[in-house]
Amino acid sequence: RKQEVHENTSEPDRHITLYASIIKADHFELLAQKCTEVGLFQIVPVISHRTIKLGLRETRIFKIMQEAAEQSGRARVPNLLDIMRFDEALEHAQKNEKNFFLDIGVSAHLQSFQNDSFQSAGIFIGPEGGFEAREQKQALDAGCILSNLGPLVLRAETAAIIASYILSTKKL
Repeated sequence: RKQEVHENTSEPDRHITLYASIIKADHFELLAQKCTEVGLFQIVPVISHRTIKLGLRETRIFKIMQEAAEQSGRARVPNLLDIMRFDEALEHAQKNEKNFFLDIGVSAHLQSFQNDSFQSAGIFIGPEGGFEAREQKQALDAGCILSNLGPLVLRAETAAIIASYILSTKKL
């Protein structure tokens, strides 16, 4: 039986890194699964000031990401990096062309940046209860763009999925 080889053109052009504060295990697993399906490049689990849960089952999360990549027809499985402290994540994000810090209290909507010209970006998603004001200032000082996803208060995993999709795709 002859095998055929086809080029997979389903991968997004942009490399989006999600810097996600660690949340409850099943919620973080959902975040990883759905962000994989919408085209995320890599996930960095983050420990911020309000992070309650400090560990993850990395092997299980990676398996979930593998299955999600296969299901959605992706050519690759996103990277799952080691857990970083918030300040380490801000340092790591410096290699991205743009970084977005999501906060409900700001006026710039993330979607307004969807068609900007960039190939790599980071998205910072806070834990339950959000980031502290001190962390927001650190993010601003590091060059992050404060943005929101609208007036509704979303769960961390919902915000991560929506933000990943918005930045992974350009409007047609």
